[in-house]
Amino acid sequence: MTVFICYILNSSEIYESLTKIEGMWSITIFIIIRISFTLGMTLYSFRKWFKREDLHYMDIHFLFGLFFLGLMFGKSLDLLYKLTYFTADKETLLILLKFRYILIIITVAPLILIGIDNYLLSKSLHYSKLADDNYRNRIDLMIITLVIIIESLIVSLALNLTILRMILIFIHIPSLIVIVYIFYHAHKKKNIFQIKPLIVATAFFIDLILYAISIMINPLRRKQIGFSATFTIFAELVDLCIIIIIFWGYYAESNIKSN
Repeated sequence: MTVFICYILNSSEIYESLTKIEGMWSITIFIIIRISFTLGMTLYSFRKWFKREDLHYMDIHFLFGLFFLGLMFGKSLDLLYKLTYFTADKETLLILLKFRYILIIITVAPLILIGIDNYLLSKSLHYSKLADDNYRNRIDLMIITLVIIIESLIVSLALNLTILRMILIFIHIPSLIVIVYIFYHAHKKKNIFQIKPLIVATAFFIDLILYAISIMINPLRRKQIGFSATFTIFAELVDLCIIIIIFWGYYAESNIKSN
């Protein structure tokens, strides 16, 4: 609903962008297609979760469902940012980008939660209380909630777009590193049997490398190319491929287990 309201409030800027900026319609159509793909992944994950006899918020299907759902809404906000980049004032863009970055923080939280839970479970041999699922899950939620609140506050306090983008770098890169470690460690220890963690870890590692490269070349690209619909669509296509690989790592094993 919040995303829909944002679109309504910026409808005039969106219309101006679509009618005056070359290539914006192509970008919009491609991103809508990408959102549709992610919607399918979201519905599949939650459908797998609802089929479980015991519905639990720490279930792998529920957490991946939240992750794909966050990607879907995040990309909707990202599309809005792109549609208003050339037509809205800087204050509006700053607000939109803050919402977008906070949503990124919330989106990766379910996957980090998997890592926190696995780490605490590994310590249950030394701390018997951690063997209790309810006790451990309460700690999981306390930790991830604290992380979300702190990072969201940092984002919300950014004074301009430059500072905000720097904040994202210092938040996003460590988050990707943690997620890569979580799923690679799960692969080595064979902790998560419902998915193929090595595939998921590989996808996020590729994402991490590409994100680091984009940070380094982005100033040069802006200077040499500027705005390019072709480049934007190519970047979106690469990002979609990474999401498909993540879903493949989730789908392949969970689909086998259900057959």
